[in-house]
Amino acid sequence: MSAQLTLTTERRLLPTDTAYASIEKGPGESHVARNDLGGDAAALTAPGATVLLRLLHLTDLHVLDAASPARCEWVEARSNNPKWHPLLHMARTFDTLAIWGVAAIAASVFGSGSDLVDIAIATGDNIDNAQRNELDAYLALLDGGTFSFPYEGVQRTDWANDMRADHLRTEGLWPFWVPDGGTEDMWRSTHGFPAIPGLLDAAGSPCSSTGLGLPWLGVLGNHDVMSQGTVYVPESLDRIAVGSWAALSPGPAFDPPDPFRAYMTDPTSFSDGEIRRPVSPVESRHSITRAEFVRAHIDSGGHGFADETSGDYVHDTEHVRIVVLDTNHPTGHYQGSIGRAQLDWLDATLDADPTRPVLVVSHHGQASMDNTYATSPTYATSPTSPTSPDSQRCLGDAMAEVLHRHDNVVAWLVGHRHVHRIQACPDPTGRGPGFWEVTTSSIIDWPNQARIVEIIRGTDGTVGVRTTVVDHDSIDTSEHAPTSTRLPALHRELAYNSGRVYGERHRDGRPTDRNTILARPSR
Repeated sequence: MSAQLTLTTERRLLPTDTAYASIEKGPGESHVARNDLGGDAAALTAPGATVLLRLLHLTDLHVLDAASPARCEWVEARSNNPKWHPLLHMARTFDTLAIWGVAAIAASVFGSGSDLVDIAIATGDNIDNAQRNELDAYLALLDGGTFSFPYEGVQRTDWANDMRADHLRTEGLWPFWVPDGGTEDMWRSTHGFPAIPGLLDAAGSPCSSTGLGLPWLGVLGNHDVMSQGTVYVPESLDRIAVGSWAALSPGPAFDPPDPFRAYMTDPTSFSDGEIRRPVSPVESRHSITRAEFVRAHIDSGGHGFADETSGDYVHDTEHVRIVVLDTNHPTGHYQGSIGRAQLDWLDATLDADPTRPVLVVSHHGQASMDNTYATSPTYATSPTSPTSPDSQRCLGDAMAEVLHRHDNVVAWLVGHRHVHRIQACPDPTGRGPGFWEVTTSSIIDWPNQARIVEIIRGTDGTVGVRTTVVDHDSIDTSEHAPTSTRLPALHRELAYNSGRVYGERHRDGRPTDRNTILARPSR
């Protein structure tokens, strides 16, 4: 039997109440009706209501090459110091398994065929470190293909036993999970993580994806074009990425007073260092630009993009217009903004067909579009960045103001925050019906879920939304399970337990953020 998407209305996957949790099947969760904006939710589910669009929302896949020398795994060893928190996470216990989680989602979508959705959209941070080999792997995962990411790094026993890096240890414990064992690490000794010999080798074996098997659209996120999702890649860092050594640590003396500002100013210094180990060089680890990211999509079938000079586009389905925007800030930083020219284009696009329901899509939502980097007195340096086609930047409230001018905007679909959240956005002037901002959790972090978003015309003529969270169906973590199902199941289990260590266990949101019926009034 082929893989299938699992609706959480039928079954939820829940952690056990144990020191190290396993993930077990639990009861399903019904849709919750919300009329925060007004309107009649019952009209969206009554006989005679019409589904106008069935879309699968994927976001924050973070397809990553965990062995890249451009990464800064050692930063996680400083996680107990609050000044380093703005740079977390630069490594996760389950990084090597992230690709297998995406492959399981793709297989489940492929196996479900067109029974549940008509089209998918991946709303940014589709790759992790703006590298060409990550871009190729992400396209292989969603279009179908095979690739591999062998791992060399701090989770390997020989790296953990390198005595030159003893300054990274806390109370004698290595701060990274070493699944092969052979050393005392914090995750097994303190947090009960298991030893799983051979896991890293299995994770680095060839990963074959069926692809989604249906049309899908791409969206730009900060990790798609910036190193660690934070800074545009200078040539000096690019040379390290494709080279034959990686820094296990820059040494104990490297301790900037403001690590985030230091990284924004000189990211190369974080991947350089006095304690180096040899790695296998990979030329395709070179960094990519926005144009290269967009061109790769166009060459593989378009996926919404039409012109490599822009990340903005319109995709019309039979009944619904999808408007996609690139909200990356032109001078860097993980938070977003939008150009004035983009807002003018958005305004005109929404006005062009005022009766057609519209779904607006971007990586950043209103609250995370607060980026004033390079204009702020705190971070007034000017890092390497591409030439901005639209240098007059606006924030989330300006974008919301434009959306409120148009009654046909039903919802704003976003990612970035790695959490399920649904926010009612009433028009502050009271003139329009308002819209819903729908944020879906990431594929990389717990709960590793996607979301079906349906645009529905109710029996009263209003247009609203039904959202249904879905899981891939890989749940067997036993050593006898096939690699293609065991690794994504372990990915989900490790993601929950890692999040709990970092106080991030509630990314699955509240019931009102998951399976919902979202009404809107008529105006």
